[in-house]
Amino acid sequence: MCVIVESEIRRGSLDLESKPWPCVSENAKDLVKKMLTKDPNSRISASNVLEHSWIKIQAPYKPIDNVLVLRMKRFGAMNKLKKLALYVIVEGLEDELIKDDKDRVFKKMDTDGSGSITYGELRNGLNAPRSHPNLSLSEAKQPRNHLYLTALCADVDGNGRMDLYEYISATTETNVLVTDENLHKAFQYFDKDGSGYITKNNLKHVVGDEANAKDIISEVDTDNVN
Repeated sequence: MCVIVESEIRRGSLDLESKPWPCVSENAKDLVKKMLTKDPNSRISASNVLEHSWIKIQAPYKPIDNVLVLRMKRFGAMNKLKKLALYVIVEGLEDELIKDDKDRVFKKMDTDGSGSITYGELRNGLNAPRSHPNLSLSEAKQPRNHLYLTALCADVDGNGRMDLYEYISATTETNVLVTDENLHKAFQYFDKDGSGYITKNNLKHVVGDEANAKDIISEVDTDNVN
């Protein structure tokens, strides 16, 4: 195990020559040095860590991909109103750090530059077995494929593709998005008439379809007052 003493970090002087460091590649050492730089202004950012050559070559994205899929599964298990609320929050998100980081990954997957990703692009982007890049979520009739089901659940508007806001909603930790301020803004967005309640009619104005609005409200309207 490679050990770095806390005092070395505090001094800004790392010993990467003594055992067991001689067995570690120079590329890996370079990343460690940049991550443990004493001055926070000079320290490598999280997004740049992912772009470092050691991460790309020696530790490809598969573990990160697994995290993304896990988050998408959690998102898929939410009721439709929660998904829609997170989508609304992301649309109005002012935290550019989240948007920029997610946008970078999303654009790599969006190989045709359409502004949305298909099922095929998602599979290929997550290093899954390759499929046709133009295959939409709705066309990928593979009910036993966990990635397909996960992607389908993240397709909030049901158009067979995943746009940037859907992607951010499904792959960002919920506690990052769900703050009191963001929840208040989302509630106000739904509560079009300012009644203090979210009704089926409110949702109809948002989703544009009465049947869909009824379906959404029925999942959460436990006392059957809509």
